[in-house]
Amino acid sequence: MSFSTNLRVIRAIENTIELGGKKGTGVSEGYYANVLEQRVIGPKAKGSIFEGQTVTSLNDAIVKANWEEAQNENVFHICTAFKTKDIPGGMYGVVMLADLPDDADLVILDQKNTGYASLCVNGGMRVPAEETWLILGPAETGEEVVWTLHPGAPTPRATTPTDMLPVGTKLTKAEAIALGFNSANIR
Repeated sequence: MSFSTNLRVIRAIENTIELGGKKGTGVSEGYYANVLEQRVIGPKAKGSIFEGQTVTSLNDAIVKANWEEAQNENVFHICTAFKTKDIPGGMYGVVMLADLPDDADLVILDQKNTGYASLCVNGGMRVPAEETWLILGPAETGEEVVWTLHPGAPTPRATTPTDMLPVGTKLTKAEAIALGFNSANIR
């Protein structure tokens, strides 16, 4: 555990909240709250989630966790990743296409409004995740902010723009593989 690492995480959370919605920062209004809402069971839950957590309890757990800097090839080069095993209830919400039946219900979504296509599957079983990952990166103004948080190690980020593969496009498993997808988010 590093006291300075935990302070860095807390400061990034504060920056994310303070910069949210301010013009020229690239941080949308309520972004940090949205990150938390996507990771607890509820109408905004997406992909990997924390069972038994509320937005408040998850935030408290994030602030109290012992974070360590970590490396992962799927973390964007301008970001810094941290991981911890201190947050209970993490359930990994990504499934490999090879593990899905050929008739899986696959659809393109952009759940985080990034402008990039994400492959999603309706149904599927989440599995327990041993650790939680927090990714920090720069705001457009240079301050370090929260980019994302999730149970389980990072997966490759989406690279196909939604103007090339529109939201709502339904794909077969074979089509998804042919387009280069190897995993899907559970929704």
